[in-house]
Amino acid sequence: MDLLDGESLTEGAQRLGGFLPLQEMLPIADRLLDVLATAHDQGVVHRDIKPENVFLTRDGAIKVLDFGLARMKQNIEKFFLETTGAGVVLGTLDFMSPEQARGDNAAVDARSDLWSVGATMFTMLSGKRVHSGKSMGEYLAAAGPLQAKSLAFYAPHLPQSIVMVVDRAVALQQDARWQNAREMQYAIRTVT
Repeated sequence: MDLLDGESLTEGAQRLGGFLPLQEMLPIADRLLDVLATAHDQGVVHRDIKPENVFLTRDGAIKVLDFGLARMKQNIEKFFLETTGAGVVLGTLDFMSPEQARGDNAAVDARSDLWSVGATMFTMLSGKRVHSGKSMGEYLAAAGPLQAKSLAFYAPHLPQSIVMVVDRAVALQQDARWQNAREMQYAIRTVT
């Protein structure tokens, strides 16, 4: 294992008062999407992208931690049906895609990771969670079937171009999201 010198996104946000400024979040998201594009090209879906698993080293590199829930795309449905059963929810609630929240493991794909990137950006830019709930059950009841509020609701000061990128990433329906990491990365690079 690498000995990493730096901090997670969560630690960085806490140090800065609970959220990250846009000018810091954009390059982090760009590099995170680079890592995910490479993983997705190899058929690997991370399944647990969240601020605690995005580590910023002192020299500016991004490390994506905890591939413990990651599975090869071609084996994912077989793995979950045989080892965890249908309907089992895996991931971290606040950053779990709707299909993960519903326990629809066969539907989990690269777009699920992109939802989690969007949720990470949403939280880091606004200081708020995409969905809320006082208990795991309440959260899952909101996360599975409900469209997230727009980032603009919590952070009206942000440019519309970044609101559009994040809102599309956290779309309820997978077909309405960014379809791959490079597509989302390009949109982030063109934010004005």
